[in-house]
Amino acid sequence: MTHQQRKMFFAYLKELGITDQRKDLVHQYTEGRTDSTKEMTQDEVYLMLQDLLIQIHPPKAKDQKQYVNKMRSKVVAIAVKIGMLKLEKNYEDTDWGFFNNWMLQYGYLHKPLMKYKMNELPKLVSQLEVMEKNIGKAKFSDYLEGVLAEQNISVET
Repeated sequence: MTHQQRKMFFAYLKELGITDQRKDLVHQYTEGRTDSTKEMTQDEVYLMLQDLLIQIHPPKAKDQKQYVNKMRSKVVAIAVKIGMLKLEKNYEDTDWGFFNNWMLQYGYLHKPLMKYKMNELPKLVSQLEVMEKNIGKAKFSDYLEGVLAEQNISVET
């Protein structure tokens, strides 16, 4: 956490009247790894500050809906890009089965995309961006075959 981020953090806590919850908040955003702001990653700091700012200045309902739709679209776009999902021209004909099962099993909150709330979506987008980066230019199916092969699991097609 930078000096500027630390100043923002304490200002937000003071404005919300929760300065006594500092360690609990840090513990929550680091998923129990630490309660010290000095040991937070930049992603954790960014998400925490963003969530606190949203609590201080909640967006209007219209803005919230647009933001949620934009974040969900990012998730779907990444899933399409890596080959996890194939969108049909008629959106309703898209087979969402594999994607939804993946979300339930591996999405960080283990729930369908449509159940993620506004403050949960940035972390989900980050999860898929990391996955996209790790897979690189390979398609998800190639990546999955490699993972299964490493574990000596054969899949008949």
